[in-house]
Amino acid sequence: MKKICHIGGTTLPGGGPEHVYQLSKRLNRSEWDIIICTLKDGPYWDKFNSTGIKTYNLVFRKLLLSTPFKLFFILKKEKPDIVHTHGKGPGLYGRIIGKILNIPVIHTYHGFHYENLPK
Repeated sequence: MKKICHIGGTTLPGGGPEHVYQLSKRLNRSEWDIIICTLKDGPYWDKFNSTGIKTYNLVFRKLLLSTPFKLFFILKKEKPDIVHTHGKGPGLYGRIIGKILNIPVIHTYHGFHYENLPK
């Protein structure tokens, strides 16, 4: 069985979490083991867990030194065959750690959040 780890920044309603949910829902579970590393801050957290997906709570919105270390040890423990990152923070950490651990990484860009810009 192959293993994929999705790394995202939020479980609040939006395109990124919905994209991860739909991808995970459609993968053949007899061929793929799915892990999701994301922030437990919205309703998609429960959606992921209700489908039996293993989830890890990680904070990507703040520059925390603990986040890349936690992610490193999760990926080292879980040994995914592929990592799929979603968003800028998860993309940065996921690609660097994937390179260190020799895990192939795919990144999906999910848009620009204008509401977060200074006024």
